[in-house]
Amino acid sequence: LKIEEPFMIFIKAALIVGAVISSPMVFYHLWTFVAAGLHAHERRYVYIYLPVSVGLFISGVVLAFFLVLHYVLTFLLSFNASMGVAAEPRLTYYVNFVLLLPLGFGIAFQLPLVMLFLQRIGLFETESYIGSWKVAILVIFVIGMMLTPADPYSMLLMAIPLTVLYFGGILLCKYMPRKSSPYDDEDEQPSP
Repeated sequence: LKIEEPFMIFIKAALIVGAVISSPMVFYHLWTFVAAGLHAHERRYVYIYLPVSVGLFISGVVLAFFLVLHYVLTFLLSFNASMGVAAEPRLTYYVNFVLLLPLGFGIAFQLPLVMLFLQRIGLFETESYIGSWKVAILVIFVIGMMLTPADPYSMLLMAIPLTVLYFGGILLCKYMPRKSSPYDDEDEQPSP
């Protein structure tokens, strides 16, 4: 509909591909800058959790791109056909849809590490995660509904893995407990 639309889509796709290709070097230089100010035990946490975070992000993106996107597009196009609507999506909207859905999945798949982080800094205890699992599943399904298009397939294909990841986060918190910190309250510390 716009004369510059194909060119802008090409530029947008080139920027995204360029960012993905250059990201290892960008992250390496960021890491060398940040690592200079970290203690050895803090660097050890990054070496442990960064590969897990990258793996979770990539698995979310792969699930969305190779599985969810197929079901979402099939459902939406068949629904439009059943209503007698000949959908002709604009290229801009299609590219945004195809790029944002996997990104949302990749970010949502960080759930176990967020749970472990919140448990490590003392905001939540493992028992509170276990005790509120029903509420957590409800919240997961609501988030799955808001982050995906309004079709049942994409919501379920996001909510079910996030539910599994929630229970995986509980296992992480249970088997990697928080050690006592010198900054905790003195009455919570065991007496010598």
